Amino acid sequence: MQLRYILGPAWSGSPLPAMTARSACRVAVCALLGLAALTGMGCGRKEAIPKTKAVAPAAQPPKGEGLSLRRQIESLTGGATRLVWARDMGKVKDAFANGSKLMLMGLDTRLPSGERVLAADQGNYSRPLFAPDGESVVFSRRTAEGPDATARWRSSIFAVPWSGGPPQLLRSGYAVDVWAEPDMGRMWVYALTTMRDGVGANPEGYRMIRFPLTQPDKEEVIWESGLLSGDNIQLDRAGTTASGLIPWPNAGTFDFKSGQFIRYRNGCWPSLAPDDSGVMWVFDGTHENLRLFLPGVEGNWRVPLGDLEVLKGKAAYHPRWSNHPRIFTFTGPHPVKVNQGSGRVSVMLARFNSSLTKIEDSLSLRNSSGEPDCFPDVWVEGGGTVSLERGKIGPRRVQELAALPRPAVAAWSARAEGLCFVWERATANNDIPGGKRSSSITPQRYARYGCRFDMLTEGGSFVVDEISAAAVRAALDGGAWSIEMAVTPLTTVAARPRVIFRAGPGLELQQSGADFIIHCSGRDWLLGAGISAGQTTHLALGPPLHPGEPPVAWMNGQAQELRIFEAAPGTALVESEGMEVQFGSRQDGSADWAGRLETIAINALPADPAIVAAHAAWWKEKLAGLTPPARTIVRARLKEASPRATPDSIGAYTRSWTSALYEKTALLSGPDPGATFGVAHWTLLDRQLLTGPPTALGDERELVLESMADHPEMDSEHGSEEILPDDLTLFLDVGAPGPAAE
Repeated sequence: MQLRYILGPAWSGSPLPAMTARSACRVAVCALLGLAALTGMGCGRKEAIPKTKAVAPAAQPPKGEGLSLRRQIESLTGGATRLVWARDMGKVKDAFANGSKLMLMGLDTRLPSGERVLAADQGNYSRPLFAPDGESVVFSRRTAEGPDATARWRSSIFAVPWSGGPPQLLRSGYAVDVWAEPDMGRMWVYALTTMRDGVGANPEGYRMIRFPLTQPDKEEVIWESGLLSGDNIQLDRAGTTASGLIPWPNAGTFDFKSGQFIRYRNGCWPSLAPDDSGVMWVFDGTHENLRLFLPGVEGNWRVPLGDLEVLKGKAAYHPRWSNHPRIFTFTGPHPVKVNQGSGRVSVMLARFNSSLTKIEDSLSLRNSSGEPDCFPDVWVEGGGTVSLERGKIGPRRVQELAALPRPAVAAWSARAEGLCFVWERATANNDIPGGKRSSSITPQRYARYGCRFDMLTEGGSFVVDEISAAAVRAALDGGAWSIEMAVTPLTTVAARPRVIFRAGPGLELQQSGADFIIHCSGRDWLLGAGISAGQTTHLALGPPLHPGEPPVAWMNGQAQELRIFEAAPGTALVESEGMEVQFGSRQDGSADWAGRLETIAINALPADPAIVAAHAAWWKEKLAGLTPPARTIVRARLKEASPRATPDSIGAYTRSWTSALYEKTALLSGPDPGATFGVAHWTLLDRQLLTGPPTALGDERELVLESMADHPEMDSEHGSEEILPDDLTLFLDVGAPGPAAE
């Protein structure tokens, strides 16, 4: 591949130098964005670069970006092209556009003026974005108040017409993408809000919203499950999926239909093709290669960037896909350590080949001013109608895998071969085929079943029956094993790792914050998962392929990379020698984990990637149709309470609840339960007395409630609602249970 290098009005034709890993990574990211878009579109036109339209010659080539440059841009993109970017006019090495010495620049290949200023004043112009029709530019202005470590970010979103003029304030927030409803309908701005404090390289927020470009006060919440990075959120054409980081380095895609984040691997600058091919790329850790992924296809492929000689020994930054699935942009060459200064950094354009396996053409828009450029975006006329041809994306092996039939899974079913333990849910048979036995679990302490008849380990654990436990330990000793489960944490805040599952000293699955840790073969391996409280993740594990290597792992059907876990001093778990096989804690109750588990299978055979992918697809479809129970938080005063059961009064039962009548004093959040309502409180779990309702009439407390009608698992539990009128709504107290006061 040749890189055409433009200096001033003419092309020198000189080749540019080879690139470093990091440079390659940046370039690759941009390229991948174009690649993904290209691959995915199965409808509309097949992938193709639109033929270049005739360009009316200028009477006299202007200074700087001249006629030659404009023609070369259109030769690469295939049509009329517009570019926008921020130019750093200061001397503070502002590659991430955090300062106030920036200019908003633009270039239109159908105008003879060359590059021009879109907004007259210097200021903060962070991440300028084209509207899908190319007629306006949306950007954000960021300022920080206070010292760097604790600085509080203020961010506002503006729009400016492509023809230029004073920017118009839209609203607060940080814009990350602009998307149009199919067939160029209403245009929506996607933005982060509730920004994270502290000065970092890139903006991060706890909430993603969207609003119509022409109605900025009409806000819709899109995502609020965990911390989100502003790099690099890009939607597909249908608007159902977006690339992103939650936060760096956990790269993957947001599935807006199911509310699930599908993690692909650790990396930076993830991007999703702008068509509907679903192609996703992530920069690898060396910053020398792009790793490309097709949804639902096992494996990925590498796109080396070393052919871009202009980046040799340097780096690329700010990669972004254009509206055309094969065209992307980035800036370079940067120092490998970008904060050391930018120098003569320019906007660059690139085009992927039709299979997205290499970059087939690229171009540097070397500006004559010498000031570095950052955060470019590109709009190509007609690019939003181009689609990649399915079946021609990636190397031959990936194309073959993508062509294999993948029948939908009607129901989750454990793999029968080598099955040691199976537990789908509390109401399932959980039989071992041909083994003439069923797997079972015993809840201990405050463990109980959830509304999906799943294991709810909050304050307790579930112990596996001894026959199944012996089969699991034998599989681990034999070296051939696999485990899969659906994991839903209740929190991601904990000072030390928590134990999700343990099978003796040979295998332990833990949660540490937003990540999984796998203790295997005497070592701790980190799976940077980016999990969020309340979010279900389909997880599959297997033994290392070779001694000294990490175990294999899949999340939501995608193969993952693991690395040695380096715990902060005093936070790592001490290795335990206990032989227990259980979920939710260790045998002594230490490192207890709060969460939900279901569809669990442990086999004495390596994992089958096809089964893993099928079960992950089943879970994705299942989650898309699930609506969690509505939750109410209320302050209320006790009016009447049923007598509590005692361990001696419940016979063979181990759990019991009792009812109480309350009157509302304050509604804090959620649906209104009414002036008076009934509440079911757990009073016995594992035959242990709990706090239950307040004992004195008139006592007031805060309650976290869900409708009893949304908890069918309670139908089989011992309980009493004798004091409640038949027409009174009954709620379940879903707050964390605790021991009875001494």
